Amino acid sequence: MVRKKMSKERLRLGSAWCVLAVLSLFGGTGKVSLAYAAGTIQIEKTYETADKDDSGNGQFENVYEKDGVLYGLTRVTTEIVDTIETAGESYTYTSEIFIDEPEKHMPEQRVEKEDGIYELQKSELLTGKADGRSKYAETDITYQVEYIDNLPAEGTVTVRDEDTGIELQEKLPAIRTITGESYWDDNFSFPITIADYDAEAFLLGDILVPRGAALIDYADELLEYLALPEEYYQVEEIVWAGEEYDEGGMMFRDAVAYGKRKMTEVTVTYGGDIMLPAVDGQFYRCTYVKIGTATGTIYKVKAIATYEEESDVVQPKSFLDWLLDWILKHPIATLGIFLLLLLLVITIILYVLGKKEKGEEEPEIIGDDEEDETEEGKW
Repeated sequence: MVRKKMSKERLRLGSAWCVLAVLSLFGGTGKVSLAYAAGTIQIEKTYETADKDDSGNGQFENVYEKDGVLYGLTRVTTEIVDTIETAGESYTYTSEIFIDEPEKHMPEQRVEKEDGIYELQKSELLTGKADGRSKYAETDITYQVEYIDNLPAEGTVTVRDEDTGIELQEKLPAIRTITGESYWDDNFSFPITIADYDAEAFLLGDILVPRGAALIDYADELLEYLALPEEYYQVEEIVWAGEEYDEGGMMFRDAVAYGKRKMTEVTVTYGGDIMLPAVDGQFYRCTYVKIGTATGTIYKVKAIATYEEESDVVQPKSFLDWLLDWILKHPIATLGIFLLLLLLVITIILYVLGKKEKGEEEPEIIGDDEEDETEEGKW
């Protein structure tokens, strides 16, 4: 009888084939979207962080999709554009814009407030345009006024812009009035014209004045006719100013009244804000921190992410694509499944090989002596 024995070489070849068969389950070919550099996209973000060495990667997605095209993140560059010193208690002070030397406007190193002492932690000298500037100005104008005078509602005020050296004038309203002493002014006169001078009498208001009468006798009536109060005006003399004359067929004669009037000294103050022209200048922005409070630094970072195009069109995933994604996302589970499958395949192979070994035994040569012993054993 012939018994066949499986050689070690054959067993090793079978085991190797088994392993290759299992590995082939996770390989193969399929429809895969190939990545190629057909274009780039840059996305810029500005953010704040307490980490000076922050890479900025956490601010961006690894894959960016635009118009159906996938772009993969390739690099992120960062730049610190500003630093902000923080404190438990602090405040910011911004100075007025100035155009002269900054040394004249240096911020104070310490400021005392109601709740404590604050120390200058940071100061920046910045440029800016001083528009919308204004300067308050006022001026006094004194008037000598009589009863019939009206005071001007506006007066001309001059202001000098110390920053530019320019002088400006503007009409501003009256803001207050101060009345001074009153006095009699002897330099007072007014003209009189008498019509129908050749008539027997003429009218002075409602009063009939006979021809040839002394006009000074009617001084009070004349003031009343002109609506000039006697407590403010007095007529002391009326004299003729030339001879009579004909005008349009009517005779006229002129006269002049002399007297005095009461004057009052009035001082009016005009004032207000005058707009100044815009100028380029500088200003300080300062951060003060209360002494005894904790401080820290916040970094303002500008990050630029560069994406490179991966695919023209977003293609649907094949089964192999899906399987590869699943394997990459679940490495531990994949390893366990692989080992179980490998163990199962090896077990099946060993079982099949065992069956074949029993069915195909190698032939053995049996001698005569062995046959006799066998026969005697039977009896």
